[in-house]
This record gives sequence, C-alpha cells and structure tokens, in this order.
Amino acid sequence: AYEGIDYSYTVRAKDDHDLSNLVFSFDIKPDWLDITNNGDGTATIYGVPGTEHVGANHVVIQVDDDKARATDVEKVFYINVMPNPAPEFTSTPIEEATEGVAFTYTATARDNDAAADLDFFAFDDGVYALPTWLTFTDNADGTATLAGTPTSTDVGDNVIKLVVEDLYGRRGNQT
Repeated sequence: AYEGIDYSYTVRAKDDHDLSNLVFSFDIKPDWLDITNNGDGTATIYGVPGTEHVGANHVVIQVDDDKARATDVEKVFYINVMPNPAPEFTSTPIEEATEGVAFTYTATARDNDAAADLDFFAFDDGVYALPTWLTFTDNADGTATLAGTPTSTDVGDNVIKLVVEDLYGRRGNQT
C-alpha cells in the first residue's frame, strides 16, 4: 500500500456448508483499515493509509460461521505502507532561447499514482514568474508545454519555476 492512496484487498474463506454465513472481522487492525462482508465467502478490506502509517501494519482477520461448528479461523499478515513520494520531472529544461526564434519545451513528469492525474503550472511569487513572451499549457496527459518567441526586450535571465502536483497535493519543482 502507499500512503495517501486507496488500498483494497479481497480476502476469501471456504466453508463446505454455506459461504453466505461467514462473518469476517478484525482482531487487530490499523485505524485506517475497514472491512465489508460480501456475503459470498469473501470480504473486502479497504482504506487510505496516512503518513503516520508508513511501515508494517499488523492485521489479524477472524472468520467464523454462524453455526459455531469449529474454532474460528484467523489470518495474520502485515500491510507494508510505503511512502508516496511527490511527483518528479523527468525532462531536462531547455535553458537557452534565441531572440526572434520560436522556443518550445515539453515538460514531462512521473508519479506513483498516475501520470494522467498530474497538474502542471508555472509558479509565480514575485521571485519566479512566467515571462510575458511565454505561454504555459498543461496538456492533461502527464506533460506540459512552455512556448513562445522572445524579442529583444526579453534578452537576459528569465527565471521560471514549473510545478507538477499529484491528486494528493504532493509537488515536484523544476527551475
């Protein structure tokens, strides 16, 4: 499992008499985990682990039937929650543009979640700002395009900071 990302797992049990009578419950579980009995000999455990859950999460699921024919059965396991790092740029920025010549840079990024769910934007805080000769377009496919044609008044350093953000608000930067 990854922190901040939906986790789901289907557990199965066998009863030679009647699968619909099986009851799944937790003996031990982390606070982020829930269970739903599906009524067919399976149950779904699910939840969203947080940053505080990174590491091994001890789980004990108990299965019994409503007939109390035999001792209950327990399944003991651990869910290893991995940190979900921020998305990161995979492209190398083009650092030079020529006056009067069209400039294009396609930014690409990767993330554990899904590239199509990344949002790109140009950061603007007074230190970093998109020059007026450039446009920035999030292509909504895990890429973004920076394009424009500098004029003689644009000669000099243009410090730009691009940001990629995943669905969970984690950000990666490129300057």
